[in-house]
Amino acid sequence: MSKSDTDRSPGGAEPEDSGAKSEGSRPVRQPAGYAYQVKRYNAMSIDRDVLGVIASRYLAMPEHPGVVTLRDYQFAESPYQIVFDYHRAQRMDAISLPVEESEAWALILSLAESMGHAHKHGVVHCSIHPGNLILEDAPKEDADADSQRQRIVCVEGFCNGLIGDFHHFELNESCYFGAPEQLSCMGGIYGDGRAERWDVYSFGVVAFWLLHGRLPRGGAYHRQYHEQVQAAEGRPVAIDAGALASTMAEEREVEWDPAIGTGRNEKAYRELIESCLQLDPLKRPIDMREVHQMFCDLVKEFQILDTVDRAAEAIQDAESRVTTEKKRQKGKLITARASATILAASFFVACYFLYDYFEKTRETRSKLVELDQEIANHKAHISILGERVRSTEGELAESRRAADESFYTMTQSVAGTKDAKALNKRLEKSKAYYLDILKEVSETTGADDETGRALHSLAHIEQRLGQHDIAKGHFQDATNALERALEDDKFAGDTEVYQDALLRLADSYESMADLCAIPDGVEAIASLKRAADYFKTVLKSEPEDVVSASRLSGIGFRLGLALVQHERYEDALDSYTEAATQLVGLRAQAPSTDSNESLRYCREIAQLQYYAGLALEKLDRGPEATRSYLAAIESVEDLKGHDVESPALTLLLARCFLHIGHNFDDLEGVDGGDRGQVYNEALRLISPLQEEIPGSVEIAEVHSRVLAELALMEAPRILGSKGSYHLSKESVLTLVTALDENKDHLEGHLFLAEARLKHLRNLDGKDTDARYVSLKGVEVAAHARKLFLDSADGMCAPKRKRIHLQLRDIFLAYGEICTELGQEDAASDCAEFASFTLTSNE
Repeated sequence: MSKSDTDRSPGGAEPEDSGAKSEGSRPVRQPAGYAYQVKRYNAMSIDRDVLGVIASRYLAMPEHPGVVTLRDYQFAESPYQIVFDYHRAQRMDAISLPVEESEAWALILSLAESMGHAHKHGVVHCSIHPGNLILEDAPKEDADADSQRQRIVCVEGFCNGLIGDFHHFELNESCYFGAPEQLSCMGGIYGDGRAERWDVYSFGVVAFWLLHGRLPRGGAYHRQYHEQVQAAEGRPVAIDAGALASTMAEEREVEWDPAIGTGRNEKAYRELIESCLQLDPLKRPIDMREVHQMFCDLVKEFQILDTVDRAAEAIQDAESRVTTEKKRQKGKLITARASATILAASFFVACYFLYDYFEKTRETRSKLVELDQEIANHKAHISILGERVRSTEGELAESRRAADESFYTMTQSVAGTKDAKALNKRLEKSKAYYLDILKEVSETTGADDETGRALHSLAHIEQRLGQHDIAKGHFQDATNALERALEDDKFAGDTEVYQDALLRLADSYESMADLCAIPDGVEAIASLKRAADYFKTVLKSEPEDVVSASRLSGIGFRLGLALVQHERYEDALDSYTEAATQLVGLRAQAPSTDSNESLRYCREIAQLQYYAGLALEKLDRGPEATRSYLAAIESVEDLKGHDVESPALTLLLARCFLHIGHNFDDLEGVDGGDRGQVYNEALRLISPLQEEIPGSVEIAEVHSRVLAELALMEAPRILGSKGSYHLSKESVLTLVTALDENKDHLEGHLFLAEARLKHLRNLDGKDTDARYVSLKGVEVAAHARKLFLDSADGMCAPKRKRIHLQLRDIFLAYGEICTELGQEDAASDCAEFASFTLTSNE
């Protein structure tokens, strides 16, 4: 787990750098299967005596669902650390604000209960803010049916608040939740119940923040601080705790939203929160135990009042019903007497009409028998017609389905025709056919499956005709119709229709990912995930479906590459692993006679192992990354055993050796001097490819990186040797040759600019050559900047930002070198180029 996962401030700000600062925090998977979190501390940023006392109380405290469990601690000697349970649940600073009022009060009551438990056992927190609060689903047996509370607030981050005698470094926005007197004293004064009242104030701030989406005090300083951050243009800006405390002290009263706390119960809760937000610590509750007890007392009081109100309403309702019943009975008596008189008079009249009725009944009875026979005949005829209608509808649906499969197969086959006009003509005819189908099925209820199939096929035709925006919309409409069809009970028993709908849904989501404006953007990632989910559903019922498994592995690879662009390396690693699992299964299923298919799967597995190694490197897991590269090499070697040689496989091998060289220090039982042999092996593989395909930027980049690493090793080994210079120069010329044929290759020009920077290290004392190389480097960097600006709109936001920062660093480095060499004009251009900004496209 990263540091930001254990100590966050509101709005996703950077983790706090003062108080008990953590030098590293990561989840440790123990053999028993439990996830732990180890947090290490810097000796200059903690008071070990204070933290030792609090941690000992924390360890002895009984476990509580609302408090992260502490497993061990160490403050006697370095490394200073604590070990506690690791939670993957959502943190409070990630929820949308403001929270709906009833849910907010439930979260506030849960937080009061959790902190009350901690204070009951002498454990203070002193850094309560949303980044330290985890929202977890409450167990069903613990759910409160009256309040319908669905989540509990779990508190972590104890022992790292602004307490004790220690240094504070670069406070950030998480201290907005601290008490004014806590921010003023800045350590050393936490006894005599002060720390408990600090927690009470921070609890009040969190409660106010949940209800309003803003903080109760310090607004003027907040605005001033954000102006400083914008002016700093990315440089860190520390928070002045004293100025913040002074601003908060000037705001005596807390302004509540008039729409919040209007009910009887909520008004009492609001007064309790106001008491927690008192600036005078002595006017606040003593600790969170008292706050929790006050909440419990209010809940009991509200229950008693509700019971009294219900009793009063019941009494009033009973009295009203008695009065109404008396009036009703009196009216009934009068009515009964009048009715008796009328009935007596009517009896004699009825006798006469009764006799007449019996006479007429004899005549009518014979007519009724005839009518019953006629009705039975009509019902039989209607039943026969209904059967014919249902049979006709079924035949029509089967005909449309068969026609859909025929047209879809036709559109797939015409894709390879050389006659573009004939192709477009046939596609237009197919499009017209599906438009007619959509008109017909739109008037039929319950025809979502036919609508979805027609829209899916129509969207593919429009995609082939180049109508991408229209095709994307129809793919979306197809997914909506097919998902409604899957929810219809009448299709649940039809396995063929059900599986067809699942496959079309998966294909539609994958196609929508292809049509996204940003291929690796957030929208494309969401579509690929939905496509993968549907292919997994298909494989659950048909595990031997080779086509679905193969497409699922391809989606997993695409999804992993997109997640890497968003720096979501753990998710990317999971995606690569799932894709490799599918390929291993496919390779096992491949017929022994079909060696080409088995080798293809093996080649794709090797590629996934390589990219998994890249993701592990980004996660600072060097040994695991090296093992992944070695596995990829073994997979490639298996392929070479079948006489399979290709530039792609050789390039993959060279990349693996290059990265193994980067992680060589992480290997156990090897001599550091063997690193050169690894790079030489990479050079042996890539050099023939470079000579055979000099215009390939990918090959040239690997060749250049290997030469640069060998040059770096050569420089300190032989003092005054020209080997380092020539290797570095060759690494630059390799890229220059490749980019002459690929002038629009952005990544290649970025790497060439950086390669020239490295080459300048070998030109110490050669000012003339250095000036030439620096000017060429600035020229390449400027061209890369132009390519970036032209293509930035088609990149996802993280990739845009990453290349933007890379360009800025390159121009700043060239600016310093040009200044040292007296090239003032070039240095000025570098400063101007480094200062450009971009607006977000996501």
